[in-house]
Amino acid sequence: MFLDFTNAYYPAGKSIIAGDHAAGLVESIRRGNEGFVNLPVLAWLLAPFGLLESSVAAILFLLLGVACTIAAWYLLVRLTNLNRERSLLLLFVFAANGPLHYSLKIGNSTHFVLLLLVLGIWALRKERGFVAGVIFGLAALIKLPLLLIGIYFAARGKWRVAFGGAAICCVAGLMSLLMFGWEVNYSWYEHSIKPYSELPVPAYNVQSIQGFFARLQFREFYLMDWSVREVDSHIRIASKVAVYLLMLMAATVMFLPKRFRRGRTLSTSPSAVIEMELCIVIMLAMAVSMVSWSHYYLWLLLPAAYVIAGTPPALGVKGVRIAAVIALIGSIPPVMIMMPQNPIFKKAYSYLAVSHYLISVLLLIAVFLYARWKSEMSKEESSDA
Repeated sequence: MFLDFTNAYYPAGKSIIAGDHAAGLVESIRRGNEGFVNLPVLAWLLAPFGLLESSVAAILFLLLGVACTIAAWYLLVRLTNLNRERSLLLLFVFAANGPLHYSLKIGNSTHFVLLLLVLGIWALRKERGFVAGVIFGLAALIKLPLLLIGIYFAARGKWRVAFGGAAICCVAGLMSLLMFGWEVNYSWYEHSIKPYSELPVPAYNVQSIQGFFARLQFREFYLMDWSVREVDSHIRIASKVAVYLLMLMAATVMFLPKRFRRGRTLSTSPSAVIEMELCIVIMLAMAVSMVSWSHYYLWLLLPAAYVIAGTPPALGVKGVRIAAVIALIGSIPPVMIMMPQNPIFKKAYSYLAVSHYLISVLLLIAVFLYARWKSEMSKEESSDA
């Protein structure tokens, strides 16, 4: 219980309170993915927990996480205008979500980020572009794969959103350098960023495309090993090609819809299109990140709300909704490993079944890309948020 909190977050907050934040944080950072992996300045957010005993702090962190999760559900109900029955269905999906249980159990921050993502969409709805960018930027600082959101808004020409995200990231980076110095920040890069940007981790709970291809090579041998591994050149090339093809397909559908659209289209408002594309970008961040932990997949609760609501209209088409439901069911099971004893089943499990979260997100990406392809953007774009 509370493994990430007690091994990473609590020591980081404690080092701030103790006044030796530089030395204390470096010790945690040097432990790689078993220690503090966030930008050093974010340790200040955890300082209040350092005032408490570790067990009390962990319980408080859990209660805050549950409160933020409930708030995310409530805001999603409001965002997607769910009626009573569908809001209860979304609540059930929240309650049954294995990655959410896992994030709460180990004391990670992923469920807090879910609330930030929902708040960012609320700010977009209120046409508060800069505020939305700041919120998305904070989410990306906590979970770096979400930096893809900033790239998306820049490509969309939503400059207020992009500038808000860039501003919070730049301010946080500058504050981190001023407060902790170059050595601590460089150590963070060396131990938390560089290794995992170059080599995959084949562990069972790394649900990325690169992790999947690494497991094709190593099979069941490193499913419980969270170290980076050198893979064969053909595996490395295949994983990169898969990532590039997925990104190219998504960019083609989102940014060149008219060229590839065929048949009858469904009228969708510009704001709904942006939100649909944002769901796609968040799911892409999960799939293409070199290390995408299984608890990241609780973010699928965000597109799940749109699937349940059947908005935009293309998501309400029967066949599309069935595919989406299948994908969401695949993302529900608890985060655990069940290694079969039969050699044939063991190989099948390590090759495919253990990657069910990744398979689910790829299917849901396909569903949302199809819905985006069938949704007609209004001729008059909304003004920049």
